[in-house]
Amino acid sequence: MSDSGAIDEAVLALLRADSVLAGLLPDGIYFDIADPGSTRYAVVTIVTAVDQAQFGGRLWEDVIYLVKATMFGSSQASQLRQAAARIDELLEDQPIVATGYAWMSSYRVLRVRYPEVDQHDPTIRAFHRGGQYRIQMTPVAAPAGGRS
Repeated sequence: MSDSGAIDEAVLALLRADSVLAGLLPDGIYFDIADPGSTRYAVVTIVTAVDQAQFGGRLWEDVIYLVKATMFGSSQASQLRQAAARIDELLEDQPIVATGYAWMSSYRVLRVRYPEVDQHDPTIRAFHRGGQYRIQMTPVAAPAGGRS
């Protein structure tokens, strides 16, 4: 069986390798939760993951990721919009290379944009933009005598 985590790693690697996105989000790109103190970053989270079975294994994996840029303070609105647009350019119908998989498709299924106000200090506000992206991959056959 292929390791589904390879798809997660490939999405992160693709986003982290982009110098434009790194310039807009200097605090980094994380899976599930950002490091404490981060104020300009992106987070990738699995929303749903469905496998299509076939006899003897998995035919394909269909994952929807929430990929959102986050910035604190409304003065960052232009950069936040640019970061969300760059995420879209990187993921919309672009091949993703994951060990043990062949890319099938990737596209945005839902746009995301919302503010968040700190429950203890209402002067602290985070703004989020991005989308939910469907990424479909199929495991590739392992060489004879090996596993993928």
